[in-house]
Amino acid sequence: MIEKIKSIIDEVKRGENLDLYLTILLAIIIAILSIIDVASQKILNAVMLTTLGLIAGALLSNRKSVSETTSAAQKLGLQVKNLRDELMHLGNHEPAIVRMEYPDLREAFKQAKSVKIIGASLSTSSVQYLSICEHFLNNGGNLQIMLCEPSSSILENLAYRAYRVRSPEIIGNSIHKSIELLSSLYELPNVSDTFNLKVIPYVPPFGIVLLENHDQTSQAYVKLMPFRVSTGNYPVIFIDQLIHSDWFVFFSQQFDNLWEVGKEVKEVHE
Repeated sequence: MIEKIKSIIDEVKRGENLDLYLTILLAIIIAILSIIDVASQKILNAVMLTTLGLIAGALLSNRKSVSETTSAAQKLGLQVKNLRDELMHLGNHEPAIVRMEYPDLREAFKQAKSVKIIGASLSTSSVQYLSICEHFLNNGGNLQIMLCEPSSSILENLAYRAYRVRSPEIIGNSIHKSIELLSSLYELPNVSDTFNLKVIPYVPPFGIVLLENHDQTSQAYVKLMPFRVSTGNYPVIFIDQLIHSDWFVFFSQQFDNLWEVGKEVKEVHE
C-alpha cells in the first residue's frame, strides 16, 4: 500500500495522470459529503458535473494519445519496410555479368518511364520488341533508339567484326529492315516528342539498354560486342544506379555522346 502511495506521489510530482487523480479525489469528496449529508444537493450536483467533465477530458486525452501512438507506429512501420526493401535490394542484386545475352525485357518496359537503346543492327530486337515498344509509347513512355548507319564503311566494319555473317550486303539489309520496322513507330499518335530513332556513323563496342523507372530507380544492361565470337553469344553486364553509380553515369554519358552525333532517321530519308 505504501509503495502504491509513493508511486502516486511520484506521478503527481511529474505531472502525470493529474486529471485521473483529481477525478478520484472529487469522487471521494462527493461520497463523503453524501454520507454525512453536509452539502446541499446543488453543490453535490455541481461537483458531480465537474467530475464527469474531468472523466470526459481524460478519455479524450487518452484517445488522442492512442491516435498519436498509432500514427507514429504506422510511420515507423513504413520506414522499417522501406529500409528492409532497400537492404534486400542491395544485398540480393544481380551479379555484374548476368548472362550471355540480354534478358527478357518485357517486364522492365512495364516498370519504365524512359528507355534508351543502342544496337548495331537490332535485327532481332526490332522484331521481338516492336509491339512492346508500341504499347510503351501508347502509355506515355519516352523511347530513344540508335543503330548503326548502313553506310559502306560502317557495313564493312561490322562484317569484319562478325564471325558468321561476313557479308556487308546481308548486314546492310538487316539494318534497313530494322529501320523500316522501327520507323513505323512514328505513325503512332502523339509520339512526336516521345519517340526518336537515329543512326550513328560509328560501330559501338557495346549495345546498351538504359531504363529509367517510375519509382525513380534506373538500371542499364550493357552488351559487350567483342571481335568474332564463334558462339554468337555476348556477355551482358547489369548495372544498377544505386549500386554502381559511377558505371551507370559512364554508360549514360556514352549514350548521350553517341546521340549527339547521330542522325535522325527522318533526316536520312529526306
